[in-house]
Amino acid sequence: MHEEDLADGFISMETTIEFKTDLTEIQEKWPYVYDAIKIKKNKFTIPLLLFAAKEKETNFNFFRSVGTAKTFYASYLKPFTHNSYTSFYMSRYFSPKEVENPDSEVLLSQIKGYSEHLNLMFDFLETIRTNTELNMENYDAFQIEQED
Repeated sequence: MHEEDLADGFISMETTIEFKTDLTEIQEKWPYVYDAIKIKKNKFTIPLLLFAAKEKETNFNFFRSVGTAKTFYASYLKPFTHNSYTSFYMSRYFSPKEVENPDSEVLLSQIKGYSEHLNLMFDFLETIRTNTELNMENYDAFQIEQED
């Protein structure tokens, strides 16, 4: 990712490092990421969009200042589970006759959150393609920090 011309942008969908502050724990659980960022001090020259659900532990600290291009830290403000970054497990919502869904209300909230994430990802990628700025006012479902 740090080598130029391999990608134009990158989206990270909650690695769980975004909630950690203990560097020893990060090094033990994610040794390759730790090595790339803390040991080799690789810098990413492409725009980055990092997601993590908003919780009291959300901090993105490990990823601060890893890029030389715009970096966006986006925290979804409503409850959003780690599995909700994928759509397959939520597909049962659309088959209520075949599958009983006692949690259909929760599933629907996760599907709406998934949609919000997809919209932000699409717009982020479009800003890269068109060399324009991301209009963060469109995303009141997120807390977004920007690092230039």
